[in-house]
Amino acid sequence: MRVVWVNRSEWRKPGPIVYIGLLNARSFASAGQSVDFFCSAGAESDTAQDLVGFYGVEPFETLTIRRIPRGSRLAENFGRRVYREAMTFVRQSLVDGERVMLLTRELGLTPYLARLQRRWPDRLRTIYEAHDFHADLGPRETIDFNDRRKRLTERWALPRLSGVLAITGAQASLYREALPGLEVLTRPLGCLEFPAPESPKVLRGPSSTSAIFTARRGCRSC
Repeated sequence: MRVVWVNRSEWRKPGPIVYIGLLNARSFASAGQSVDFFCSAGAESDTAQDLVGFYGVEPFETLTIRRIPRGSRLAENFGRRVYREAMTFVRQSLVDGERVMLLTRELGLTPYLARLQRRWPDRLRTIYEAHDFHADLGPRETIDFNDRRKRLTERWALPRLSGVLAITGAQASLYREALPGLEVLTRPLGCLEFPAPESPKVLRGPSSTSAIFTARRGCRSC
């Protein structure tokens, strides 16, 4: 099976988002799967060197990083180029007879996943990695346009996918209650093991920025 991860964020973007997806993608690769990790290209750099020097991840022969340059501002308004390139790649893989597992944390991409899932029910598995919850806005004190848009997307698209990956049990329960019959799998946040973790005293200190960043980079998902 080919595993495809899609992330709209830019390569080498500060913060944990790309790093988290990269670690998850590499986990599939280390388990023997062919993995393609799509993200926005970001500034020009050597991808192989970035893996080791920026992300602290050793290259793996079955992991391919696909950095997609952004299109023009007008073109991006009609759909991100990284989404289009990833979906073209997935469709071609399916046409070539491959089985594909397609994962993303990008809610805006889930309607495309739903349509692909309908067309390729036997060869494709589509997973949304949820980091929030919008299917039921009842408990929220304030609701804006984006909240309503995300609610409509979740309620329409998620039941049409193979499943949702929740990061907490409470989040999974919310989805099951709001969308009965939805397949939900819970996998909690995890961390890499560091040989010499910083002490809480160091992490609280005034010069702890780099230590805190290092600790947060260990998060497998967030």
